[in-house]
Amino acid sequence: MLRYFDCRGRGEALRLALIDSAVAFTDERVPIDDLGVFQKAKHDPRVGGPFAALPVLQWDGYVLAQTLPIASYLSDRLGHQRRAGSPEGRAFLDMITSAAHLDMQSPYGPLFWAPADQPQEQLLAAARMLFNGLGAKLAQLETLLDNSRGDGAFFGGAEPVMADYFVHESLRRGAVVFGEAFEARLDGNPKLAGLRRAMGSRPAIAAYERRGVSLQVTGSPAEMALRARLAGVAF
Repeated sequence: MLRYFDCRGRGEALRLALIDSAVAFTDERVPIDDLGVFQKAKHDPRVGGPFAALPVLQWDGYVLAQTLPIASYLSDRLGHQRRAGSPEGRAFLDMITSAAHLDMQSPYGPLFWAPADQPQEQLLAAARMLFNGLGAKLAQLETLLDNSRGDGAFFGGAEPVMADYFVHESLRRGAVVFGEAFEARLDGNPKLAGLRRAMGSRPAIAAYERRGVSLQVTGSPAEMALRARLAGVAF
């Protein structure tokens, strides 16, 4: 069981990895419009895990919290670590996972948990800073992907590993928030664009996306209003 809020946030890449595996799991989603209920119950380890926060993974009675440790654990349980090969290969993939999570996903939190009525110039400055940071990370990941493997579209080679799910979600998220401007940046990084196409064509992921994926990136009640104020902005 993976428990996380009904938004993309820190849980979406983990969901993708589980959805694309042969493992049956429960995707338990806490409604983001009912956070008060979770706040009251989160100190129960059966709800909020050891840190009273989500995501929480329960696997055969083992309870684990925090995004990157969960990613590492799932990498082992889903067989990704075996495909990584050497300790250096595993460290390389962990590096990619960490970069996608910390540099391409986490920064949406400060942007969208800001006050809904913050001055427009502050909102635009923060959004442009994030957009430019994403563009720089695309270029770095493009180089690493180009140099990493010659036998497939993924950082994991012919089959994806956890790093690929985190990168894929980062690319999907950028397109959801920044639209055509992000797509134009991605087009300049053909290896990453190919990774996203390859991930999106995997049957389980394609079926998941057809069912309708949450467009809400964070659990912030102000997010959609802030995003509406960014619509039409030239990045």
